[in-house]
Amino acid sequence: RCLSDWSSDVCSSDLYNCEGYGIHFLVNDNGRQYRHPRESIRGVVALYADLDTEKNHVEPPVWEELPIVPDVVVHSGHGFQIYWILEPPVETPTPEHRTRIEDQLRGIAAALKPWGGDDAFTNINQVPRLPGFRNMKRPGLYGIRPMVQLIRSPQ
Repeated sequence: RCLSDWSSDVCSSDLYNCEGYGIHFLVNDNGRQYRHPRESIRGVVALYADLDTEKNHVEPPVWEELPIVPDVVVHSGHGFQIYWILEPPVETPTPEHRTRIEDQLRGIAAALKPWGGDDAFTNINQVPRLPGFRNMKRPGLYGIRPMVQLIRSPQ
């Protein structure tokens, strides 16, 4: 469902999260459609990568030392999602455009492999966890579901 009334949607999402549901968001633009198949993506607003630091037993990079410093960094409770915002967004009117973007996402994941770069997080229609809600995938320390946290964002 498209977010139309933020206050009621946040309250509903919080209730769903308390009931054990994960809360996710669509990174790229699909014209606010309910479903988000790959073909629905018409604009890319960010390139991104997932760093499975916990699973791979590695420390995250120093963000400022990466060749291109990410605009947004989210701690998922088990790793990090990093985003580079594209200004202006890149239009993806054809399957070839979408494939080219996914090739770039795979290249980013490969370059970040030393920090747990995950090549499964390279779909143009990716739906990562939304900061401010609990990661319901698996418990963290002491069996507590970790909070997804925004740790870096544009000023």
